[in-house]
Amino acid sequence: MDTPPVHQPRCKNCQSPIPVDSSFCNKCGHRISDENITSLEERLTKLEQRVTAHSQKVSTKQDYLEIDTAAKVVERVRKWATTFLYFAAIPLGILVLALAVVFGKGVFDLGNIASNSKASVEKVLEQARGTARDAKNTADDALTKSKRMNAEINETQAAVSKLKDQVNSRLTEVENLGNRVKGSQAQVETLKNSVDTETKALHFLTDEVTAVKNAKSTSDVINIYPILGGHMAGGRSGWIDPKSKMPGKTYVVLSLFITHQSAFKAKDVAEAKTALENNAYNVFLDSVSVFAGDPRSSNQPVGMSLDANSCMYWLKPPSQAPCILYFQPDLRNYAAKARDLVKVVQIVPDARIQYVDPKTLSSDQRELLDLSHMDMVVVLGQP
Repeated sequence: MDTPPVHQPRCKNCQSPIPVDSSFCNKCGHRISDENITSLEERLTKLEQRVTAHSQKVSTKQDYLEIDTAAKVVERVRKWATTFLYFAAIPLGILVLALAVVFGKGVFDLGNIASNSKASVEKVLEQARGTARDAKNTADDALTKSKRMNAEINETQAAVSKLKDQVNSRLTEVENLGNRVKGSQAQVETLKNSVDTETKALHFLTDEVTAVKNAKSTSDVINIYPILGGHMAGGRSGWIDPKSKMPGKTYVVLSLFITHQSAFKAKDVAEAKTALENNAYNVFLDSVSVFAGDPRSSNQPVGMSLDANSCMYWLKPPSQAPCILYFQPDLRNYAAKARDLVKVVQIVPDARIQYVDPKTLSSDQRELLDLSHMDMVVVLGQP
């Protein structure tokens, strides 16, 4: 009996001969052998392990995205496996039946084979469904938490935005209030300046009105009573202008207390006056007094004078000539020096050189010192 020729299978894609036991076409690479249940189950198991391992390594936010993606992948695999196994189970059953008929293998129990195949497929499908359910539940839980967190974040952002708006509003109010206060201060300052100006103008006008009203009567009264007019200080040397006093100059009155027993010589007095002037003393001979009225038309003396009677009227207790009086405490040395310069006329004892505090003087005496700027008086004479 001749051996029947072996039928060589061909590729369904390109119809090229395929070597026995080959899984792929050597020409186009098309897959030849069908995937069995075992390989599918192993692939599903590896996929589940990869999803579980990967979900443990990523961060919380990435977990949400990866778990959701894995759930979708598993769901697609489940659908694919269901379709594949459904169509793969039919040719597998036909193949078993054909083998039983061709080889006469009555030992095959077709019912058991079909039952076992179905149970195996159902087991794989159940595992895939369980993995998919777990992945979906995990993804749903993660999605719920993510939504809750997003809601809380949105609420916080809304609260912060509202608070920021309130703060900006308050800052604007404070700035506006500050501007109003500054504006009010400027208005008050302007009003104050205006009031001051108006007040000065009013005072000026009042004085002008009074001066015009009383000008004639006042001049008439002063002409009759010069003492009521303006006061100036002066003596035989002329009027004294306090503003013309030069720094470093010492104003001194040189006066002689003359009696019938006096034996002064004009030559000695003139020598003493010259010595004082050569040493920065401005000498006023005889006396200095306060005069009332217009000095161009009147020389009526009023008040006190610095003269030969100064030792009696400017000292407390009164004293007799000779004496040297000074009106500033730091002029002690100048007074002692003046004593040395006038000793050609008369020697003044140290006890007769005395400081007179202007605060202890009368108002008339202080007026004389203010108008004349006199620093000291030297009185020479025999009692």
